[in-house]
Amino acid sequence: MAKAIERWLSQRAVRAVVASAARGADLLALRAATALGIRIRVVLSCARSRFRDRSVVDQGGSWGAIFDELVDQAHARGDLVVLPGDALTPDSLAATNQRLIFETLELAGHLSATPGALAVWSGKARAAGFDATADFVARVNRLQWACETLDVTGHHEP
Repeated sequence: MAKAIERWLSQRAVRAVVASAARGADLLALRAATALGIRIRVVLSCARSRFRDRSVVDQGGSWGAIFDELVDQAHARGDLVVLPGDALTPDSLAATNQRLIFETLELAGHLSATPGALAVWSGKARAAGFDATADFVARVNRLQWACETLDVTGHHEP
C-alpha cells in the first residue's frame, strides 16, 4: 500500500498532503509525501498524546515511531493543527474532516494548486457506527473535488 500511495502522489505532482495521522493510510501517505519532498500538514482531532494512544498505538505495530517522527516534522514547520477537545467521537471526527478540507483549501491557495483528495479505503462505509472516511469522501464529493479511491482490501502495514 505504501508504494501505491507514493506512486499516486508522484504521478499527480502533488504539492502538499493534508491528513490526520492515524495508523495506516494516514501515516503511510504522510511518510510517502515526506520521502518525495512534498509538504505535509497534520490535523489531529484531539491532544497529541490522546490521539497517539487511541488512533496510533492501540493496535500494536511500529506506528508509534512513525507518528512521532511525522508529527514532530509537521510541528517544526508550523504545519501541525490540534483541534480542541479530548475525545474521538463522531462529532470530533466530523469536525476533523471539515478542518482537513479547510487546511487543504488554505494550502491550495498559497501554492496556487487545485485541491483534490485520495481516499485510501475499501470504498464501502461501515454498516454500523460513524465512518470517518465515508464522511470525508461525502464532504469532498459535495465540493466537487477530484476524489480518487485507492482500494486497501487485504493490505496490512507496517
